[in-house]
Order: sequence, then C-alpha cells, then structure tokens
Amino acid sequence: MAARLLALLLSAVLASCAFQSYEAKPAPSAGDVARFDSRRIDEFGLREFMAERGDAQPEWPIREWRLLELTLLALYYHPDIQVARERVEVARAATVTAGRRPNPGLVSSAASHSLRPNDESPWTVGLQLELPIVTAGKREARTERAQVGLEIARLDLADAAWRVRSRLRSRWLDYVAAARAAELAETELGVRNELVGLLRARLAAGAASAVEVANEEVRRAETERQFEHQSGLAEVARSGLADALGLPVGAIARMTIALPDERSVSPIEAPETAREYALRNRLDVRRALLGYASAEADLKLEIARQYPDFTLRPGYSWDQGDRIWSLALGLLLPVVDRNEGAILEAKARRELAGQEFLALQARVIGEVEGALAGFRRARAELELAERLRETAGQRDADAEARFAAGYVDRVQRASARLELASAQRAALESFGAAERAQGRLEDALQRPLDR
Repeated sequence: MAARLLALLLSAVLASCAFQSYEAKPAPSAGDVARFDSRRIDEFGLREFMAERGDAQPEWPIREWRLLELTLLALYYHPDIQVARERVEVARAATVTAGRRPNPGLVSSAASHSLRPNDESPWTVGLQLELPIVTAGKREARTERAQVGLEIARLDLADAAWRVRSRLRSRWLDYVAAARAAELAETELGVRNELVGLLRARLAAGAASAVEVANEEVRRAETERQFEHQSGLAEVARSGLADALGLPVGAIARMTIALPDERSVSPIEAPETAREYALRNRLDVRRALLGYASAEADLKLEIARQYPDFTLRPGYSWDQGDRIWSLALGLLLPVVDRNEGAILEAKARRELAGQEFLALQARVIGEVEGALAGFRRARAELELAERLRETAGQRDADAEARFAAGYVDRVQRASARLELASAQRAALESFGAAERAQGRLEDALQRPLDR
C-alpha cells in the first residue's frame, strides 16, 4: 500500500512539472561577417525604427543624412546597443531567479527486519515530505536587489546609446571638417593656378620678377598638397564614420552627408541651470544612486540571513502493520556564526557607495563648469572668425566690382579671393573647435543641445 502511495505521489509531481528541453544554438561564425556586410541604409526595418522615434521622412531612401538621421542609424545597427539590450534581458531573468520559491522535497525509506514476529512482513516503509520555509524577508530582499540590478542594466543601455551618439558626433565632425577643408583647398588651388598663370604672363612681358613667380608656385604646391591631404583625411574620416555607425564602409560610400551651417551656434547654458540638469539627469549620477540602493538591498539581505531558514518534515511510515505519522523540524542554530562578517561588509559597501556618489557629484560639477568655460571661449573665437570672414567677403565683392569697372586687374582680384579663402579656412577651424567644445558640453550634460 505504501509503495503504491509513493508511486502515485511521484507520478503526480512529475506530471505537474513542465520541463524545458535544451535547444542547441551555434556560436557566431564567419557567416556573421557576410551578414554584417549586407547591412543597408535603405532597409525597411530602419525606416520603421526611425519613424517610431519621431523622424518622419517625406521620402525614402534618405537623400541627405543629417546628424539626427545618422544617430538613429547608429542606434539601429551598432553592436554596442545589441550587447546592452542582451544585458537587460539577463538582468530581467535575474529578477525571476531572485523571486523563486524553494521546491519541497520528498524522502522515502525502506528497512528490512531480520526478526519477524507472528510471521509478519519484514519491511518498514516510510515517506517524508520536506517543506522549506524562508524567513525574515530574504526572498523580498533578493527580489529588491534584482530589481535594482534591472534598473541599472536599463541605465547602462541608455548610457551605451549616449556613448554611441557621442562617438558618432565626433566622427561626423571629423568627416565634415575634412570634407569642407578639402573643398576650400580645391577652391584656393584654382585661384592660385590662375594667379601663377597671370604672373607668368607678366614675367614674359617684363612686368614681374622670377622670384614672384617662384614664390607663388611654391604657395600653389603647398595648397595642392593641402588639398590632397584633406581629401585623404576625408576618406579616413568616412571609414571612422562607418565604424561609429556600425556599418561597412561600402554601405555609406554613396551617402550624402549634410554639412552643418558654420554660422550656427548653440545657446550657452547658465551655469546653475546646466549644473542642476546634469545632477538630476546624467546617467552615471542616476546609476550611482541605484548603486547605493543595491548596497542597501544587500545589507537588508545580510541582516535577514542572521535568522535561519527551517524545514518542516511531516512523514508517514508503515511498520509491521502499524501506521505512524510524524512531524519534524530542521534548522541551523545561529550559535557560532550570526553572519556578522557579511553584515559588516555590506555596511562598508553601503558607505562606499555613498562616498562614491558624493565624489561623482563633485566631478560632474567640475566637468560641467569646465565644459561651459571651454564652450564660451570657442564660441567667442568663432564669432570673431565670422566677422573676419564677412570682412574678407566684402573685400572680395568690392574687388569683383572694381574689376568689372576696370579699376583693378586680375592679379588684385585673385589676391582678394585668396584673402577670402584664408578667412574661410580660419572660420572653419574655429567652427570645428566650437563644435568639439559643444560636444564636450553635451557629454557633460548628457543632452543634445539644440541649435
């Protein structure tokens, strides 16, 4: 009878369990490289991804890519985002593990007696059920800690997205600066070719010296070298841009990258406003707060572990026709170890988390104020360079008008164009410095600045 009861109980337990089966998944291989090379900038899934995030394009595929579209493209393809998303899934699974309840146990026993009074059965059969009882809120503390871990993983995902955006902005600026510098060098090279031809004609007519012609030819050669150099930098920067986007170089070889308006500058944040925003919204600050919450949950768990869990063991045995019911209680006695060491460690980690937060807060304030000061200086230099470019542009326009009226010759007109090209190059350098300073300020705030 007892054997039949045991068999029935085991059948019921096994029937109620829905076990999962193992499914093999091959590791990444060289085939994934081909998948990477097949990424496209006109994929339909990319269009849906961009539309869901508020970037409605009137035409598809996109003909001219601004920084906003490039950012969404990077968030869609970059592997760092995929890794961070998987880490969120791992943290979410950890919350399931933390909330689990211990399974009950089942212990069966059988004993054979050598002496059989009255010729009874020699067997004693027993069955004992083990019911683990978790005390002092340990399960709740583990769940709280896992939930904090999930929130940290989500912040890490947001931080990965920001780092992708920040790296992309830097690579985009490198490409924009090199491409624009190559254009200016090409324009200046055309003017210097014209000027060399004019001076050679004057030399032939005896109106210029060979030294003047030689000096201008040296300048032309230097401009040609600069043009080749900037063109090469633009190609290298395009490769860097592809890496920041998570795309093969071939996928963006025919992309048209929109060049920003060099006269546009972002507004300057007030120091108090910028500092307050950074302390409330920066991801590392919020993560540090969650780190403190995690340390707090660890301490709760270690405090709870002072109190032992116990196991109830109701049992039944059949002994020589006698039916015996029993109830046992099993637990560890907290006599030698009351978890003092782990509690001290958890308290120390909580204090460390608090001090790390205060240190991070001070560092963030310093970063914001330094970035603001750098941005102000770069913006002032850009405004000065813009005024010089406008002045050179006006002189070039005056020289063109005077040339049309016959008051200046071609050499003087070419000289005015070279002056304008020099001012444009200086303005481009100041624009690049201002954009990089803005990038540092955006990183300090972890917020894009509207133009």
